[in-house]
Amino acid sequence: MSGNLSDLFDINEIWRSINSHNSTNKSDPEDTCDNDIVISFGTKYKGIHGYIALMVCVSGAIANILIMVVLTRKEMRTPVNLMLLALAIADLLIMLEYIPFALHMYVVDNPPEVKYSFHWAILVFLHVHFTQILHTISIQLVSHSFVHFLETQLEINS
Repeated sequence: MSGNLSDLFDINEIWRSINSHNSTNKSDPEDTCDNDIVISFGTKYKGIHGYIALMVCVSGAIANILIMVVLTRKEMRTPVNLMLLALAIADLLIMLEYIPFALHMYVVDNPPEVKYSFHWAILVFLHVHFTQILHTISIQLVSHSFVHFLETQLEINS
């Protein structure tokens, strides 16, 4: 095996396929997906997404509160557990923040002038940034906890 990418696939063929797909795209967003099954699923799921999201957020918030109760006990205070506590706090904030968003956008049937008002546009702007920041914090905490765990395991085993 020579290690060239061209041995695995033909880049020119992939490029031609992408270009031919882009040139045949229709301007109507509903027609961009040729698979009727995906469109049908998306249409059906859109009606239940808000309710599923609310169930996940409420149960996740309860679970994160329980995690916080356990990890704040004196005998549970280790560096990894403190990082996991911070992760539970970040996840709790994400879930609590998503509840009003899901209610407004998916559950409550507001007219478009209410649903897409200026005030909700500001809240959506804040929602997007808040969740991105907290997701980034969560990813950093998980990766840092994992590295710390591996370091402690390597110290124990050596």
